[in-house]
Amino acid sequence: MLCRLVGKQYFRKEKSMRVQISYTVDEESVLKEVAKIINLSAEDMQQAVTSFNEVQEALTNTNAGKSLQIIDKFRAALFNIDTRLFEVAEIVNGFEEYRKNGGDDGADRVAKEPSQ
Repeated sequence: MLCRLVGKQYFRKEKSMRVQISYTVDEESVLKEVAKIINLSAEDMQQAVTSFNEVQEALTNTNAGKSLQIIDKFRAALFNIDTRLFEVAEIVNGFEEYRKNGGDDGADRVAKEPSQ
């Protein structure tokens, strides 16, 4: 899969494809569900923190090869976190827009055919 970051192209190493899913929850549960979605990034966050510490140690020990491997893992974890945060922000923005409009998303409106 191709990713565009800072004007350069990077290819993800895994062969899996990312897909978008959707499901329905009660209005009162939206933010709680979004919190659960953020929690899905916990493993990547831990990997990022671990990589942050490991890369500093590897660089201090002047181990360039190992440093590059760790940086690759670090970047992958940050990419996953950033993707999840983008998705969450989209959901929260959409929910806020929905609430600003008084809970009317337009789904209840039915287009009327012109009278003949």
